[in-house]
Amino acid sequence: MYSFEQAITQLFQQLSLSIPDTIEPVIGVKVGEFACHITEHPVGQILMFTLPSLDNNNEKETLLSHNIFSQDILKPILSWDEVGGHPVLWNRQPLNSLDNNSLYTQLEMLVQGAERLQTSSLISPPRSFS
Repeated sequence: MYSFEQAITQLFQQLSLSIPDTIEPVIGVKVGEFACHITEHPVGQILMFTLPSLDNNNEKETLLSHNIFSQDILKPILSWDEVGGHPVLWNRQPLNSLDNNSLYTQLEMLVQGAERLQTSSLISPPRSFS
């Protein structure tokens, strides 16, 4: 079983990023235009989330259609925060089920979901990790 710190270290190595000296409880990674946040919540789960910028013309009902059931447990889910009513796209997986690629896949699926929410017709350049 991985600890949160081990999981973050592994992910940063896969992304060819320098590993922070101190791994904070919530750590951020910028992927293209998206700031992705990673934390252990609840205990034993790796939670990743981003705050996508959505077109004001998008109706919540239309956006929520992206939440259709899936066999893939890493598929992101769209929610709205209770305080500000802002959209939050998130996914999570158990720490004890991690393998060498699952964190990278989780992050990739989160970013792909955010891209789909923002636009389905825009072809974006390859994203870079930083």
